[in-house]
Amino acid sequence: MRKALAFLLVFALLWSIVPARFSVQYSVQAHFTDLTQSYTFTPHSVLTAEFPAPASSLALTYSTTSGDEIDFLVRYLEAGTWSDWEVLHTDEDMTREEDYKRFSERIYLPQSPSLELKVLAEGPVEFTHLEAISFETKNHIDFTLAPRRADALQDGLIITRSEWGADDKYLFAEGWNTARDELCAAKSWYCGSSEGSSDAIQKKAAAVAAAYPEDVKIEERIPSVGGKELAWAVNKSAKIRKLFVHHTAELNKDQNGDGVINRQDEEIALRGIYYYHSIVRGWGDIGYNFIVGPTGNIYEGRFGGDKVVAAHAVWRNISSIGVSAMGNFESETVGANQKAGLAKILAYLSKKYNLDPTGTSLFYGKTTDSILGHRDSDEAATACPGKDLYAQLPSLRQLTKDSMSGIDVTPTGPLGTISNAKFTSSFNPLETPAQFGPGETKSITLTLVNTGTETWDTSTFLSIVDAPKGAFRVLSGDASATKAAYLSSITPPGDTGEFKLTLQNRYAGFSGNINILPVAGGRFAMNAFPLPVTMQKGTVAFSDASATQTYTSYTFGEPIRGTVRLKNSGNVTWEKSGASSAYIEVATSSADGTLTPLPDRTELPKDVAPGGFVDVPFVVTAPLREGNFTLVFTLRINEEASLFGTPVRTAVSIVHPGEHSRLKLAFNPTATADLTTSIDAAGTYVMYVTNTSQATWENLSVLEPTLTLPTTAGLLTLEKGVFDARTLEPGKTTALRFPFQTNYVPGTFTGAFSLKIGEKDLLKPINKTVTVADKELRASLLTTSVSQKTASSTLSVKNAGAVTWRPGKVSILLAGTLRAPMNGDAAVSPGQTATFTIPTGSVTASGVQLALSLEGRIDTIDLGLLTKKVAGAIPLDFGSFLEFFPLR
Repeated sequence: MRKALAFLLVFALLWSIVPARFSVQYSVQAHFTDLTQSYTFTPHSVLTAEFPAPASSLALTYSTTSGDEIDFLVRYLEAGTWSDWEVLHTDEDMTREEDYKRFSERIYLPQSPSLELKVLAEGPVEFTHLEAISFETKNHIDFTLAPRRADALQDGLIITRSEWGADDKYLFAEGWNTARDELCAAKSWYCGSSEGSSDAIQKKAAAVAAAYPEDVKIEERIPSVGGKELAWAVNKSAKIRKLFVHHTAELNKDQNGDGVINRQDEEIALRGIYYYHSIVRGWGDIGYNFIVGPTGNIYEGRFGGDKVVAAHAVWRNISSIGVSAMGNFESETVGANQKAGLAKILAYLSKKYNLDPTGTSLFYGKTTDSILGHRDSDEAATACPGKDLYAQLPSLRQLTKDSMSGIDVTPTGPLGTISNAKFTSSFNPLETPAQFGPGETKSITLTLVNTGTETWDTSTFLSIVDAPKGAFRVLSGDASATKAAYLSSITPPGDTGEFKLTLQNRYAGFSGNINILPVAGGRFAMNAFPLPVTMQKGTVAFSDASATQTYTSYTFGEPIRGTVRLKNSGNVTWEKSGASSAYIEVATSSADGTLTPLPDRTELPKDVAPGGFVDVPFVVTAPLREGNFTLVFTLRINEEASLFGTPVRTAVSIVHPGEHSRLKLAFNPTATADLTTSIDAAGTYVMYVTNTSQATWENLSVLEPTLTLPTTAGLLTLEKGVFDARTLEPGKTTALRFPFQTNYVPGTFTGAFSLKIGEKDLLKPINKTVTVADKELRASLLTTSVSQKTASSTLSVKNAGAVTWRPGKVSILLAGTLRAPMNGDAAVSPGQTATFTIPTGSVTASGVQLALSLEGRIDTIDLGLLTKKVAGAIPLDFGSFLEFFPLR
């Protein structure tokens, strides 16, 4: 009875109930998509997969033969268009040690139906398991009670679980088990072993408890709420000693399609995290105690209230609180609003648990900062909270301390600076606006009086707020509008400080005030002031343009050389180099008007003042296809990447390499030998080609000819050829190499070898002979009899010959008709043993004759008689027969 009363008291402290209302409930369902259509991926492999239902987020789970962590490139279909490729890293915290299955970070998708996937690796990667877990979010209206927290979270600082739409049925054993059962029914391997249940983990837990008894103290355990068993009991730490900072490792995205990231997007993401942590990962709830969105909103995470033990830092969860920032700060930058939100919740927790945000204390045997990054835990092999957020932890600790002392850390502008009454200034205005001609660079000395009570150090800077786009470039300070100029010397209260601001006029033109925000000590925003400037508009234009090239006809990949002549008819100098340099961009226009940009880009050979001419030599690579094209030359400026003037055009004709009158190749019959090899062999056939024209053949290596042979009766397959030489002078000879793979069929043939680009000959055919010699084929049956007690039997056969048996190409013949393929997807080298599975019912009491068959060969290898261990006659098992050899 006392326990019941105590529980009711705890429940009353945790919850208060408001009247019933309609609320939107959210359910999330996970779907598995098997991606192992091919178990080996090269860096160039692209895999496409369709989701069972439109996906709102995605994670990958995989394991490799090497056990290595793999990063992926993924893109998804959105409104019929493929997104940009995104990097998807492995989440180090998610590895399942018992079966080496790894999980990637999650990414958000806009209800996408499918994805494409690449691996980021230097060489081939062999997967033993690769699946996508896509998450389908469903909404429905339900008449429910909306609970509200009755503790200090009601002060408006923190958005509660009920407010962001947590589906609390997952908290309870019944709802959690149902959701897990649905998941496990879809993928039995996933739930085949339970995380945290191994003997090794139990021993580790006992060792940690024995070594650090004060750190692992639990003051209260709540196994159920309202008579309903919790999936994970609520445990309360006796004392909170540390605050851990994490990131969710998921890129922040617009989730609802309104074009901005706001609270709605954060809550959609949060519900996905909740399902992923609670059900997919099996942690019973969100792993973090609190989560901060990119807008700075703070959300309640794990259920249980004050001091609840979460699942955010393995072996260090007890006596700590986990605060996570939404985002992946290995690749993203923490915004000012989000950093302020982190500071506010960390200040709230520091004050509540009597922690010094900039101090240190003993924790699990080590003296560490009060506010830690996840990677600071000696038990964590992780990059969390990402390199950018981790680098900002020192300033975040100070910002937390400022918030505790009453300073409003809410961002005041794009810098995310905060205000402080001790730092104020007054600006000595310019007598006249600063004047800039087109392209002119000028330095302006600005003076400010320190009217506050604190000294300005030299980290004090000026920031240009809402700079007009394209009007000017900042050359002083950090060469950015954010930190445009630094204070020249330390300035005590009452003194005047100087800032040297250097600007370069660009092309857009501007007349008006530039808003300048002084920031003292690199942190505290002071009163902004206007700086009047007049920047004359620049005109970028050219005239008297022409283009010439050496020839009018070229072949595939040949360099096209020529000159573009332009006159600068504007009022801005074209610069040869630098951030605003000018350059010539080239594209090809086909007969149907399709414009295809070429990768070639030509810088100007010199600066060109207004009224001046410039001859710009160019070299572009001819397209790898036939046709009449127009080369289109445009003038662009680096910084703006804008197009100026009417493009210059010149016509060219691209002809097939085998039909070009200026460039000719021929086989060198003396140097090119016949091809002699053996069955089951990989090699390279080398032919020799001579340049028989009077011109040098350039970019020869971009051609990828195919070698077409007469009928080879399946003797070998050839890949595309590769020339040794990139440039071949007249009369010179180069090697042309064709990788090949022979099959299991020996033979000899003589015929014409044709070298083609596409469907046309590159040069005249040459007669050569191909000889594929046989190798010893032998096999030894290691299983001579099978038992009648099993429906199927596995036979072991030793490769006793000199030929490797390859998957899909070797099988056993039973009685000369029924075929059983070799098991597995690995090749069986000479001396190794292969296995084959046959239906036991196909073996009669008198036995069955076996033979080994290799793809393409008429002859077989006799394996002898396979018998069945029987007491009497056994009828043929048609069930097994149909299972292994379907009659269709």
